[in-house]
Amino acid sequence: MPASLTNEEIDAICAAKQNISAARRCPREGDGTLSAAAKGALLSPSQRLATYLGTVFQGLASSQGSVPRAYVYAHTHQAEPPKSITVTGLASGPVQVQYANTGAFQRVATKAQVERIIAQKRASSVMAIQPEQLPPCYSFIEVAPYATTPALKLMSWRAESSESPRDSRRLFGLSQTATVVA
Repeated sequence: MPASLTNEEIDAICAAKQNISAARRCPREGDGTLSAAAKGALLSPSQRLATYLGTVFQGLASSQGSVPRAYVYAHTHQAEPPKSITVTGLASGPVQVQYANTGAFQRVATKAQVERIIAQKRASSVMAIQPEQLPPCYSFIEVAPYATTPALKLMSWRAESSESPRDSRRLFGLSQTATVVA
């Protein structure tokens, strides 16, 4: 007797099959594609970002007439301090952009803090650590008001034991618990 599947399950199976068959195809000369693996091997992270921002900024320039001078994104794993990049390929000419990665807005810990949790037998391994066991410390990027050149700063915010990380009253008031991450 065949198994009974929902429409969503069937759609998921079809999408997975399509992804697998697409992954088996090799890019052909002139098809305009470059796989993520090839981009990772051939382009530095800043080159990939400059290419991406060039595409996004072209659309912004045509619809809004200008492009941002600051770009903040949240990517998992690790926050990165602000850097500068030149975005080319724009009709208005190259643009200097300050960019920074906030990291994911989730609890972060140093290697020493993780090792201490394991040593204190609060978890058997790194993979067994629960988010609640990490210190309530969150990274974010502060962008000061600017007229021409933005000033981005990687900061961290430590929640008090009684508040939620979503408590924006203190977070955006930037109390004394917000500190610059070196």
